[in-house]
Amino acid sequence: MRSGPWSFLVYLVLPHPVKMRLLSPELVGRLDRVNLAVNVAMYSGSGASAYDQTHRYAEAEHHEYPAKPLVEDIWPGRGYGRALELGAGTGYFTRIIALRAQSVLAVEPVPDMQRVLLAGCATDGLRNVEILGAPATELGRHVPAASIDTAVVVQSLHHLHRRPEVFEALARVVRPGGRLLVVEPHHNVRRVARLIRKWIKYYRARAFWSNDMNWATHDFLTRREIIALYWAESSATPPHGFVSSGRSGGSRSSATSPAFSLSRPSVALGLPGDVPRGVRAHGRPQWRALGPGGGDERADPDGSRPRAHRDRRCLG
Repeated sequence: MRSGPWSFLVYLVLPHPVKMRLLSPELVGRLDRVNLAVNVAMYSGSGASAYDQTHRYAEAEHHEYPAKPLVEDIWPGRGYGRALELGAGTGYFTRIIALRAQSVLAVEPVPDMQRVLLAGCATDGLRNVEILGAPATELGRHVPAASIDTAVVVQSLHHLHRRPEVFEALARVVRPGGRLLVVEPHHNVRRVARLIRKWIKYYRARAFWSNDMNWATHDFLTRREIIALYWAESSATPPHGFVSSGRSGGSRSSATSPAFSLSRPSVALGLPGDVPRGVRAHGRPQWRALGPGGGDERADPDGSRPRAHRDRRCLG
């Protein structure tokens, strides 16, 4: 993909799987380096210490954001067992999980985020949390196969560009019959329109699109993408009503790794009101919608940061 304002616009608005198919292996490797550099730059120092406040986790309006009630009340069931949280950040959700788990392996590569996470666990007296500072794609090198009961991914996948590899790694470490619980913001028409407005106002300037750091992955997910990722690592047949285009938009991959089980809420996406009638697993809702949509963490040149998660609509 050639650099330029129009190329940058296309890069912003394309669904992530399509975008990745257009990138050469050389550009994907370059994106590896850019994403790591941006994550360290954004989430170090005050970016780590003020992260929870920036994302308004403690504000009254937080009840509209589905992640906390999901992690705290809906998902635990009889407990998370041996849990793994991907993209643990400051540990806001790690601490909630730890109170309901035998142990938690918090996967977080940014050192300052790790420090904030450890400090929070110490304050809460939690001793069952361990940090793994490795890339999500390398879980298999550090975590024994089939050793995890529950993998939790809260608002992390949209920062990752090697998503099929991430799901493959998760499939290897989660035991057969274990749970994969995911909530992610939704890439929809409203978000595309918002990005176009930002491009007109800010992003088409050479100073913006010529900066490698502004090409870092921040791609919200479509329902089709996350279902395709899930079924690419499952040996089962998708249930009625689920459409998968496979790992890269073609036929479904035949995975030799442990398949995620259908007897659990395999991919939990959305708000309580989006649970289809009759869809249950272990007495809990099996979520079928992506949500919420949202703003972008990409800061504008004037220093402002769009309000996160403005678009509350879910994809049902």
